[in-house]
Amino acid sequence: MSENKAWPSSHPEIGVRTVSTLNNLAKNSEQVFSKPNELFEIEVAEIGSQGTEEACLKGENQLQEHLSVYHDHLEPSKYDQGRTKNNYRASFFLLEPMYSWSHLPVTHNGAIKLLSALQVFPEIHRYITAFSEKRFPRDEGFGGFDSHITMNGYGTWMEFDWTHIHATCFGSVDGNVRCLINYLDEEITAVFKRVIMAGVEPNKLNEFDALHSTASDLKSLQYLSDQVRRVINLIQLNKLTLEVFQERIRHLESITPLASSQANSLRVFLTKLSQFQKEHEFSLVNASAVLERAKATSEQLRDTVSVRNGEFNKTSTEMTSRNTTAIVDLSHKSGREAHVVKTLTVLALVYVPASYVADFLQMGFVSIKQETPMQWSATADLKIYAVLAIPLITFTMLIYAFVELAHRSKNNQQGLNGSHNV
Repeated sequence: MSENKAWPSSHPEIGVRTVSTLNNLAKNSEQVFSKPNELFEIEVAEIGSQGTEEACLKGENQLQEHLSVYHDHLEPSKYDQGRTKNNYRASFFLLEPMYSWSHLPVTHNGAIKLLSALQVFPEIHRYITAFSEKRFPRDEGFGGFDSHITMNGYGTWMEFDWTHIHATCFGSVDGNVRCLINYLDEEITAVFKRVIMAGVEPNKLNEFDALHSTASDLKSLQYLSDQVRRVINLIQLNKLTLEVFQERIRHLESITPLASSQANSLRVFLTKLSQFQKEHEFSLVNASAVLERAKATSEQLRDTVSVRNGEFNKTSTEMTSRNTTAIVDLSHKSGREAHVVKTLTVLALVYVPASYVADFLQMGFVSIKQETPMQWSATADLKIYAVLAIPLITFTMLIYAFVELAHRSKNNQQGLNGSHNV
């Protein structure tokens, strides 16, 4: 890298650990690195004040040329000429193997050149060996490579303290669970704000009272409740795991000598497990409260919908009652009009003949032949009219009487059927 870095860098002399690392790299080169005739591919990104330069190195020659241009510490390169002391840059090298158990896409000589030029910390060897051909089943996982070298209370170096792995696993749960619970609580609060603004009167509804909005809120509450139940189930399973784990650790502590290096780690681990269990208990209470909120909001929404439906039914019943009253009023008025028509018909039957007689007398169709005894005389035209009109009038009255009797019979039959149905 350049002389001006964005972070301080130490330049350790080659010591025993460095020599041991180089020896281990050479010893495991067949398992870790590619052969000269195999894949060689390194993705490079150089970030500086002039921008980002990307490259893909396909061989040791290209790697050597790139290192001489960008990472030569003996004398400034062409890239560094003209740069100020305050210019910083960073370098990224990506080695992407096909599988975790396959070779790294770089040869042993290329890896030594790259690590030497970058002045990499010697402990990188522990992580490089994670990508190699596996010889033992325990090497299939990467958990062991994240355990740092620790020192116990007696000043003895301990390597691969397995308690750190489990402490990291359990300690990383509560934070994510808490974020998820807060998210679910915010979503339930958003639905609650819409529910609390909902109306029940049919003539005073707003946008939150639409059918699709109500159905969407019910689905959202159902989904959020299901998510909270899953979180509660997860916390309960973790609590049960922690309880069983603490029981086994206490048993292991009871059979471990107090002067051993593992005893101190077990005591610290038990303290952490107890702390994790308290965090899970708090998260369980919090998640249970959120679930109760979701249930209460769902019940409130259902009650609001029920009251709104009741108002709709009430309004519909009132409209039906008014329509029925109007129909009854119209039926009553129609009956009165029918009675008036009948009355007019009877009056017509009374006055029409009299008017005919008056007209006949006035027009001379009928005259008094003698007064004592009274005798009437009619013209031939009147006789013809009487012969034609009287049968027609009689036939018309018979039809009217037949229709009236049929109508009354039908009404009586309907009344009998209605009484039987009741």
